[in-house]
Amino acid sequence: MPQSMKPGQRRKWAVLRQQGEGRFVILHGILRMGLSWGLILSLIEYLIKYGFSLFGLGNHLAQEWFWIIFRASLFGVVMGFSLWRINEKAFLAGNEN
Repeated sequence: MPQSMKPGQRRKWAVLRQQGEGRFVILHGILRMGLSWGLILSLIEYLIKYGFSLFGLGNHLAQEWFWIIFRASLFGVVMGFSLWRINEKAFLAGNEN
């Protein structure tokens, strides 16, 4: 059984809930979590592939933009829907009490 939310969390979730699942996934999943995760992962991959050399950084990053956006979007959508589901279960568990 999911743990219910505290009153402050319930109020915040009620506002986010009214704004809709799609907006939540875009703002909190893709832009907040996905973008940061995609950039960090791409930076790590860049360092593994090319080392710490800054020579030609622009050329390599231009080639990597597709993968940065792809990773950020994929991870963000998965995390956004997962967080929505977790928060929704906790919100509804509080309604049952």
